[in-house]
Amino acid sequence: MSSQDYVIIIGSMPVNRFEWWIDQRFTPHQVELIEAVSNDLESYLEGIMQGRAADWIRQHTAGMRIHQGGLFTQIAARITGLPTSLVLPYHDIWLWKDFDHFHLPERHVMHELGHVVENNLPKKFLSSPTIFGGGASDRLTCFLGGKPAGLRFMNGTSGIPERYQWHGLGKYGNHATADYFAEAFSWLPYDRRALPHPLVELWFKSEVFV
Repeated sequence: MSSQDYVIIIGSMPVNRFEWWIDQRFTPHQVELIEAVSNDLESYLEGIMQGRAADWIRQHTAGMRIHQGGLFTQIAARITGLPTSLVLPYHDIWLWKDFDHFHLPERHVMHELGHVVENNLPKKFLSSPTIFGGGASDRLTCFLGGKPAGLRFMNGTSGIPERYQWHGLGKYGNHATADYFAEAFSWLPYDRRALPHPLVELWFKSEVFV
């Protein structure tokens, strides 16, 4: 898609401050949900880095494009058998066209935002760490005692000890090391008790939110 397929949300809405580009086909309600995600993340980060949260978000997400549906989501849904959103290749979020009907849709968007953040954090290689590794999810996996290998979007827990693995609503985080990182990122602003272990949040505070 060309830049003509997008509108940047104008006015005083937070998504404009962070320079996120929004597919104009989103419904007003869906745009409100995306707005809420930016607010929720900023509110959480303000408790960690007072006065610098907006700058941190802008630094790690500016220029991100958020698409409604599209071919990539359709292909992913055929593979998974479920409505699927994804980030591809680096800073483009492809949200399922009816993502607002999901359970906890804001957290769903926050999960995909976590992948974008990882792609913007320091990494070993030029390629996307959410696919080929070398990024923050590798470092988190190693910190917890695992050994990341293979394609990072389908490599399971990669040896992360059971006591640090996900249970309950967050168990999708066991699907891959990149998803472990994104799942943790998505729960931090909403319910840190859902994290598999308190060490996960401590790691984010010392290694990511700095």
